[in-house]
Amino acid sequence: SSDVCSSDLTQGLLVLTDAFDENLYLSSRNLTNVMVVEAQYADPVSLVQFPNVVATAGALKKLEEMLA
Repeated sequence: SSDVCSSDLTQGLLVLTDAFDENLYLSSRNLTNVMVVEAQYADPVSLVQFPNVVATAGALKKLEEMLA
C-alpha cells in the first residue's frame, strides 16, 4: 500500500483543506514543492500536477459536494 511516509515527496505535495489555516499556509511556504489549497479552490490541473495529494476529511466532503 502507498502512504505519505513511503512516498517520494520531493516530486511535490498538494494539501487540500476544508478551511483556511494560516499556520499551515505560512509553514508550508518554507517547504519546496508543497502547495496548500482550500478544497473549493482546487482545480484539475493542480490535482494532476502533484503526484502526492493529502486531504482532510472535510476537504474530501467539500470536493464530493462540488462534484455531485
